Amino acid sequence: MTDVDVDQVATRSYVQEVFIDPVRSVLIVDDEFPTLDALMKGYCEGGDKGIWSECKPEAKTNAPRLKGLLDYCRGSKRDWMVDVHDGKNIEFSADREVASRLRQCDLLILDYKLDGDDHQDGAKKSIGILENLAGSEHFNLVVLYSKEVTYSVFREVSNALLPPWGLLDGFARNNLEEKIEEWELVRENIFRELTAAITWDVYLRLIQSNTVNPDDRGVVGLLATFHSLYEECPGSIEINKQELFIYLLKKGEEGWGFDGKNSTQIKFEAGEKVNWIHCGNLFLTIAKKTNRNSENLQEEAADLIEGLQKALEDWNPNPNRLISSKFVSELEKRGFRPDDPAFSNLPMQALWLKELLMAGGKDRKAIVQRTVERYVDNLRAASTGPIQDFAEMLLEDWDTSEGVDAVIGKVMGVDLGDEKQDQLARAQHNRYVCSKPPDGNNLTTGHVLKIGDEFWVCLTPACDMEPRSKPKQRMKHFSPAIPFKAIKLHRPMKEKKVLEKIQMGIYLYLNIDDDPKNIDRVPQPFCFTENETGDAAPFWIEMYVVGQETFFADKKVMISRVVESTEDADEWIPKFETTEATVVTQLRYEYSINLMQKLGVNLSRVGLDFL
Repeated sequence: MTDVDVDQVATRSYVQEVFIDPVRSVLIVDDEFPTLDALMKGYCEGGDKGIWSECKPEAKTNAPRLKGLLDYCRGSKRDWMVDVHDGKNIEFSADREVASRLRQCDLLILDYKLDGDDHQDGAKKSIGILENLAGSEHFNLVVLYSKEVTYSVFREVSNALLPPWGLLDGFARNNLEEKIEEWELVRENIFRELTAAITWDVYLRLIQSNTVNPDDRGVVGLLATFHSLYEECPGSIEINKQELFIYLLKKGEEGWGFDGKNSTQIKFEAGEKVNWIHCGNLFLTIAKKTNRNSENLQEEAADLIEGLQKALEDWNPNPNRLISSKFVSELEKRGFRPDDPAFSNLPMQALWLKELLMAGGKDRKAIVQRTVERYVDNLRAASTGPIQDFAEMLLEDWDTSEGVDAVIGKVMGVDLGDEKQDQLARAQHNRYVCSKPPDGNNLTTGHVLKIGDEFWVCLTPACDMEPRSKPKQRMKHFSPAIPFKAIKLHRPMKEKKVLEKIQMGIYLYLNIDDDPKNIDRVPQPFCFTENETGDAAPFWIEMYVVGQETFFADKKVMISRVVESTEDADEWIPKFETTEATVVTQLRYEYSINLMQKLGVNLSRVGLDFL
């Protein structure tokens, strides 16, 4: 195994293969660059003499710099397609076409001040673009370049992207304002001194360390002034150090103006030699414009791309991120090749198309979904080989001599050697492999229903659950309702012991709550049987679902079932209740089949005449 420093695992070659090599299109947005649109308009309206008439005066001066960028991007090693925009008409509320085009390029080179260096709101457009890209569905690489000092630009951009820090919410103030006022009587301007001790740089370091503890060894050195001031607080004024610290951070937030709305998770590095921000689906690095002579203009372009490469390496994406990004790049690279199995078998394609065209009414949604899943499976299978090769090569370069848990702790920030973190990780894994967000167009096998405080799982075969324009003969007397078997899920008596018995095949961790705030919470386990033994019988009843064709508009379905009768036992009459149920999650296929088999064994058991 190659001896590679764990902090440098994301080597240059891997970063380049996953993020730089897949780049095919580049968009340059700079108000001081000439654009093809402006040049063509000037030529058509004013001839040779008016070719520059639609461009800013600076555009002619900066034409050689743009040529250097174009020559570099279109070099034989890259062959990138390049477009240039001058920043005009970029208003995301009105000009959606421009906003869309900005998200469709693989790499964006963006001028920091699109309205001119002297304009009061010169950076407003570029920051608006970055906020929009952070919330997009496409992963965006951005080089933001400016004539200003890089760190001041970094601060303004991060202020716009960073949301208020959720870790500061919900603390008790315990009359802090009154206590600080009392302290002011003893030492004038103490509040001003305290707030000055909590700088913006300290705030960023705290976010990186994910701690609000002023005594944390990772940040205590940055807070020497704060600690010194706190030690001088009179004993008669009882102020909790951490509560005071959090209060000052909240006050700092209000002054610094953090207002990011796109993501609650942001990572960054604000070093002098390398800087980057990763927020949502945006990765950006900030570069300072240089004044090179006309002979070295391609070097300026090369420096921008080299700076992006170094920023990506410093980000050091873990192997999971590299492998998933490789998968995306493989799909984009392959596209719809005619030799793909999904498209080369014309007889099979013809049959699928016929099935789609003949489908109608209640059948159409189910058939469309099934056909789409076939295409996705074929595309995934065609891309598996290159991704497996990449993953194996990547793992060869990992040095685990200091221990796998130690390496994971450095790269992922998770200590799997700690019992609690290990149990959390295993529970989250089981939650992922057991269940998924519900899909489909009708109630089907594996859907988990929440009815009041109860959870039930549908375990009737999918073919019997599809709504049909012409129901099967045996279903006609139920129409428009469809009967299905529902098994009640129980909460285990000893949740902490579930992981020890997870291989029994009767426990489930359900993907019910996807709130990112709950990522550190152990998910709720459920049991297929009430007494938690492998041979116990499940509790099931027959229910009826009505209105399948409207299913999934809001994940609500109307369910009818027999409930306990309030009548005298001697005159008991079945009582039906119709109520609204919510589909909260869905068991993955293999888990649905496993539980269906267990139910089938129970239903087919032979009753023996024991006394």
